[in-house]
Amino acid sequence: MRISIDRISAHISRMDSRGLGSADNQQKMKKINIILSGKISRLVLVLFLFVIGKETFTQQKINLDASMFYNFSTKGDASLWVDEQQLANDPASGNAGQPVTVFSPGWINADIYYPAMIVLDLGKAYSISSLWLFDVNDSDSLHIFTGTPASWVKKAGILLNTYNSWRELPINTTSRFLMFRIPGPSTRVAEIVVYGTPVGQSSEPPLPVQHISPLMQHFMGVNGFINDPIDKLSCVGNVREYHNWGWDEGNTTTDYRGYPNNQYAWNPSWVSGPGWGFYFDDFYTDLKSNKLIVSPDLQGAAPYITGFDDSLTQHKPLSLGENPLLPFSYIEHADYMFQFAARYGKTPVNASLLKLKADQQPKSGTSLINYIENWNEPDKWWFTRGGYFTPDEFATMCSADYDGHNGALGATKGMKVADPQVKMVMGGLASLNLEYVRCMKLWSDFNRQNGFPSDVLNFHHYSENGTHGISPEADNLKLKLKTIVEYRNTFLPGKEIWLSEFGYDTQPESVQAAVVIDTNDIYEVQGQWIMRSFLEAAAAGIDKAFVFMLRDANALDPNKYNSSGLTNEIWNGHQPKKSWFYVNTMSKQLENTRFSSEIATGNTEVNAYKFTSVTSDTIVYAVWCSTSNNTVVQNVELNVGVSGSVKMILPANGQPLGIESLLPIQSGKVRFRVTERPVFIRTTGNKKVRVTGMLRFFNQNATPLPQEAHDLKVQLFDSQNVAVTEVISLEQTENSFVFSVDSLAVEQIFKLRLWESSQSGLLSDTWLWNSWTGVSALDALIISYLVVESPVLEQLPWIGEPTNPDFFISQLADVNNNGSLTALDALMVAYRSIGFPGMSPFPGGRHNYIIGGNFDNSLTESVFPDSPELIFTPFGNFSSEAPATTIYYETTFPALSEGAHFFNIYFGVAGDMNLSAGL
Repeated sequence: MRISIDRISAHISRMDSRGLGSADNQQKMKKINIILSGKISRLVLVLFLFVIGKETFTQQKINLDASMFYNFSTKGDASLWVDEQQLANDPASGNAGQPVTVFSPGWINADIYYPAMIVLDLGKAYSISSLWLFDVNDSDSLHIFTGTPASWVKKAGILLNTYNSWRELPINTTSRFLMFRIPGPSTRVAEIVVYGTPVGQSSEPPLPVQHISPLMQHFMGVNGFINDPIDKLSCVGNVREYHNWGWDEGNTTTDYRGYPNNQYAWNPSWVSGPGWGFYFDDFYTDLKSNKLIVSPDLQGAAPYITGFDDSLTQHKPLSLGENPLLPFSYIEHADYMFQFAARYGKTPVNASLLKLKADQQPKSGTSLINYIENWNEPDKWWFTRGGYFTPDEFATMCSADYDGHNGALGATKGMKVADPQVKMVMGGLASLNLEYVRCMKLWSDFNRQNGFPSDVLNFHHYSENGTHGISPEADNLKLKLKTIVEYRNTFLPGKEIWLSEFGYDTQPESVQAAVVIDTNDIYEVQGQWIMRSFLEAAAAGIDKAFVFMLRDANALDPNKYNSSGLTNEIWNGHQPKKSWFYVNTMSKQLENTRFSSEIATGNTEVNAYKFTSVTSDTIVYAVWCSTSNNTVVQNVELNVGVSGSVKMILPANGQPLGIESLLPIQSGKVRFRVTERPVFIRTTGNKKVRVTGMLRFFNQNATPLPQEAHDLKVQLFDSQNVAVTEVISLEQTENSFVFSVDSLAVEQIFKLRLWESSQSGLLSDTWLWNSWTGVSALDALIISYLVVESPVLEQLPWIGEPTNPDFFISQLADVNNNGSLTALDALMVAYRSIGFPGMSPFPGGRHNYIIGGNFDNSLTESVFPDSPELIFTPFGNFSSEAPATTIYYETTFPALSEGAHFFNIYFGVAGDMNLSAGL
């Protein structure tokens, strides 16, 4: 073997110039120098070089691909930096090609998107020796950082002032990430190559998790305002309510100072005067009474933050000089989220924590909302940099709004701190910008301990071509939404996806307008395309879609979104357009079904989507031509199988439920005419009712019953007390007891009976006898307040009106079982709380538990703080010697329509007025 000591020394010098960097490598170099100076044999030297590792002298070219990039500007295609890796070859060895494709976030709105941050995630830690990049033209700098998204450290910078040449930047650091900061659009790089050796382990990629499609009554929604009529909003099952922060705090009162001495007003709000105002408690109560799910979109900065400058309302809610990347900068906003969730969420909050204007009742835990959206269009580039959040800035505010940035902002900041059950909806992005969400998640992964700070991924999208609206099929809406669904299923399983704005104008000059198609006027086409957009969104697998919006803002204004309504303006009495009738018909036909599958029709221009009821006894097919040229197809054939009847429902102007006709069935098939307006083919066999329920305590957490209650049974009887089911044992899920009854007849009266068995056969060995808890002197005090109808009790939302408490609450308080509330009830509870003899059970025959039931929207929904509507009647002599099966409880169901119903059963301990049992 022949080798030149001089050549080895030169090689070592080159390695040193590339920066071996680490202390360990530097120590190795000292050993090599000693060897050289001692003139040890060439063979020993070569063997030594092999032992210390060939990676000391040769760094690997790291394989890079498009999925590794996070483009925080969301503009341009960052993958163009690695799309020509084979052509780039090995620039470190002098063997490199000349890449062509250049990545840049572009020149449009440069004042908003720069400096641009691009993050390269290598998937695991590498000992990175150098970065090579191909400098194309123009002249600006590029800055390179290592570390993590929680803490970046600058490692290199370069002025890109050459033409079509490879440039080297030594890195000499161990890192999983490289972050590139691009100062402006003149930074132009065609390709990058990174050299290094792996020192960490990569994690296994996550597997996608199946997501259950929602019922269409929970899917279809509309955007609206507090002054929209309930009967018009009821064309769908969900309302996204635009709600200005200033309405609840200060409004136009210029001497209002705001945080930390806030004075929130809800009912009436700050938008009020003698005899008029926005009453949000009343509005949300009306929506809930009409089975409408409301999601307030809390938009805009409070006027006191903007100095009462209306032009700044859509800017980030920051005071002068605050850093948008620090959660503490959003403490005022997080305070507002806490207070809103405290009032309208499900969890009561100590009245001392409520910040209220003097004329407000101290209510909390009113259980009127399930969702809160924390902003509107955070990526609104048209409001300049002041109104535009970068993804990491918006993730920072979401973290503050969600849980006070993991609780760091204090005990009264963030909606989840007030009510863990409320779902936070991230402010809807102005476009289907998945990259924005990816970057938010990356920030969250390294800056939070409690996961992604939103329960709902939220987007806006309007199908148009820059000149006018186009159909959802021409826009590939379904495919665009499916891309987001696939990402969610893999990387954010369990999160909901909303399309919270879509729609079309009816003013022909608007660039978002529907168009006249042959004999179909613009109102007809608006209605067609809105229905088809709902259908395509459902097929994509998202959770909710909201059409923009209920009413026109100004139907004659050609600016987009002014004529998007399903109805005319307020001053025209919300007169319905064709689209309102079409949407109402569609909603009523599909409400108890969920999307099942796409059905082949044999005609590429005819779409058929199958929707199935929970009990699978009803199937509805939505069928339409996907074209935009007034295509009509006669005698479309649909295989419906065996069915009791088949009806076709055609949405029609002026007909809230459409026009219904029977279709003849021939060999399990029906034939009908199809146009570009969807029709609904409804098949019904033997209609069925399914009832599912969960057993829990009646309290703010809807606490599941404990393991000891496992011997509870239920059974259904008809109105003549004939059993219609076998005895049903409870099914124990992960943290609760549930029951389920299938195949019940429609529109029949049933009685539900509940009891508990025991091994000895005696009541004394049951959970119902032995496990009452929660009665204390405080409960006796509450009963005494009820007796005198004290207004102090208004602070306890589950009590209702102190002068007329709900029946369930009265039953809890009437422990002596005489039908009225007196001081004796308070005294007996006080006695029982100290173990006074003769008070367990209470004298007078009162059972230990008052049991109620309620038809809720889901198993997980709780009626609290409202009382359950149905109260079980107790039967039997409640004594220890009684046979367990002689003590039972019954309630009567109302006649139930076809489909799934959720009947949750609530247990309250007699005398436990503060509902501490189970907590």
